[in-house]
Amino acid sequence: MERLFNLDPQLLADTVLLMLAMLVMYTLLSYLLFNPARDFLKKRQERIKNDIDTAQADKEQAKLLKEDYDARIKNINKEADEILSQARQKALQNAEDIKAQANEEAARIIARAQAQRCRCPPETSQGKCCRISEIPSLAAQCSTIPLISAFGVCLIVSASIIFSRIVSVSSKLYS
Repeated sequence: MERLFNLDPQLLADTVLLMLAMLVMYTLLSYLLFNPARDFLKKRQERIKNDIDTAQADKEQAKLLKEDYDARIKNINKEADEILSQARQKALQNAEDIKAQANEEAARIIARAQAQRCRCPPETSQGKCCRISEIPSLAAQCSTIPLISAFGVCLIVSASIIFSRIVSVSSKLYS
């Protein structure tokens, strides 16, 4: 037998047998090791892709929740502003009502005082009220009305007391 490339036949047979053994070994190892490793890598890649998709979905959901939260906060602030403005309007209305009641009470007290002054007999000194004993009761009524109109009524009562004392002193001096 002749030598192929100057190789002996035993070496060629061993080489062919070694190649066949390598092919069988590669096929067997591919089935036992490489495919599970490939499957493991594919599963890992899919799991990472699913995690990324889930994270993006969660991020979008969080964005929507944040927008909803911000909208609710704006609505709550608007409601709070409305409640405060209503409370201010109600307080102003209450103040106006109290002021009107005070003015009405002051007008009644002044009218009562003028009515009592007009009932005095004409023979009293210069037509002034002779019922000085009733003036403290008018002053006591001043404490039942609010301070704004009470001040004006009390000034009138005080002026009438001072005037009556001046009249009494002047009548004593000239008599």
